[in-house]
Amino acid sequence: MTYRNISISNLTVETSIGILEHEINKKQTIVINANFNVKHKDISDDNDIKSILDYRELRNIIIEETTKQHIKLVETLLDKIKDQIIKRFPEIESLNIKIEKPMAFQDCSIGVEIHYP
Repeated sequence: MTYRNISISNLTVETSIGILEHEINKKQTIVINANFNVKHKDISDDNDIKSILDYRELRNIIIEETTKQHIKLVETLLDKIKDQIIKRFPEIESLNIKIEKPMAFQDCSIGVEIHYP
């Protein structure tokens, strides 16, 4: 059995997230970094994208979950992303996703991570 690690770095998304009044009415930038440990059974077929886990699909799920509705808590968004990815890709053995709000404060960026399992 082979394992591969897929990483998504610095995915920047404009979204509606937060509990404060100014966050509810105005989109803000979040930055997402993720790593996925993927179980891989076969040799990759260079002519068939279906022989691997297509990282474009992981990116699309993250963007879709991030932009489809207002989310109050970063932790809730992390749970939603994790749940969709694990449901869709059972070959993912583990994942780590971090969401940062770089403009939450003037003097620092705030981030929350989720690890599965």
